[in-house]
Amino acid sequence: MFLEVFSGTAHLTSALHEQGVPGLPDIEVSKGAKFDLLRREVQGVILRLINEGIITYVHLGTPCTVFSRARHNLKNFRKARLKEQQGVALALFTARVVLALRQRWLSQNPVFRCSPSQLGEVKVESSRSLA
Repeated sequence: MFLEVFSGTAHLTSALHEQGVPGLPDIEVSKGAKFDLLRREVQGVILRLINEGIITYVHLGTPCTVFSRARHNLKNFRKARLKEQQGVALALFTARVVLALRQRWLSQNPVFRCSPSQLGEVKVESSRSLA
């Protein structure tokens, strides 16, 4: 089963559905709290479905605004720090999905394209920071 995460307009989900590819509803925070990946329970549902073999392929459009080179001239540092914390939390969730799926994922943002050895490093770091 396919899942598009951080889907925006969900064009990929729609196109795959039209082609008969089995998939779940796309995940985008603008659809409501049930789709907010900053909530641990929402992350947990997705990871459980991956671990149970229900979700077999994921496309991730993880927000890259806090990692962008275009990010400069910040004026409200409190707001910027909150966005950074949220961005890191979403990046760590992305790493967990990637680790769970191994080779069955695609990210539209280059910051998440790394080798399996680099992903192992992310896993170690994320477990320390969440302990």
